[in-house]
Amino acid sequence: MLVFQELKNIVISNSLNRSIYTQMDMIQLTKNDLATLRIMKPILVKNIESIVAKFYENLEKENSLGEIINKNSSINSLRTALKSHITEMFDGHIDEGFMKKRYKNRFYPC
Repeated sequence: MLVFQELKNIVISNSLNRSIYTQMDMIQLTKNDLATLRIMKPILVKNIESIVAKFYENLEKENSLGEIINKNSSINSLRTALKSHITEMFDGHIDEGFMKKRYKNRFYPC
């Protein structure tokens, strides 16, 4: 029932690059999925610090990845960007602004 209530808050822009819609189709991402993510967002927000910490803890186990990160950025700035990226994925909005941020932060290679 909550999913149907959240559907009114879901935004998928009609003017994105065609490849975005193709990718969404490939992973079978639906408006219902985005509504479910919106419902789960409070749980995510409560746990985002530990999720991101675990991600980077695992990443640092591979020395070559750590070297690339330290050469091109810093763990702290990447942690901040990843927290923002993951949290915004749970907003239920896939629009030009969302895609522009993915490109700017290199989470999405346009």
